Amino acid sequence: MRRQGMGMRMMAIVTLCAFLVGCMETVPKYFHPLNQVFPPDNLPPITPQTPNSSYKRETFDIPYEDVYRAANMAVSQAQINIKQQDKGKGVILGERYLGSADVFYAVKVKELGPKSTEVLIMTKAERTCRQLTTLDWITSPFWVVFSLGLGVFLINQSLDCSKLLESGPYWANGQKELEQFQVFLRNNLIAAGLL
Repeated sequence: MRRQGMGMRMMAIVTLCAFLVGCMETVPKYFHPLNQVFPPDNLPPITPQTPNSSYKRETFDIPYEDVYRAANMAVSQAQINIKQQDKGKGVILGERYLGSADVFYAVKVKELGPKSTEVLIMTKAERTCRQLTTLDWITSPFWVVFSLGLGVFLINQSLDCSKLLESGPYWANGQKELEQFQVFLRNNLIAAGLL
């Protein structure tokens, strides 16, 4: 009977701790803002070292204005959050957070002639780093050890973010997302009767 009472007290303490930290949330640390990864005035060039899965380029025999409009809609349709756009420069920048990485996108629409326009989309990614909190402990194996009564007390820890900072943004394998963007772009041009 006495053991059962002790178990109930332990459960009450565990429940109280879970309640007190249950609303805590951490914000991931982002090292490079989008306009540093893809500077709007100076997008990185596509070189032979750029992986094919990190960019797509297509030329259309359609005026610039129409292609830019279709590309802008395609970015939104691909569920990329548009963060910056400049129609005069033909640049659309966006990003998407995918769990452990922030994925950056740059679309460059370039007028080649009165009825010829090139569209280039490229993607880079960067791992994020976040502070571990007591909330993380609840879902970690350490919490199991603590809840078994072994009295393990964990101090707030953080990941070594400096290594991630050194690695910086990298060309991402965005084959699926880039192809999806191209499908939306073509569909928008077809819907406008331009393709």
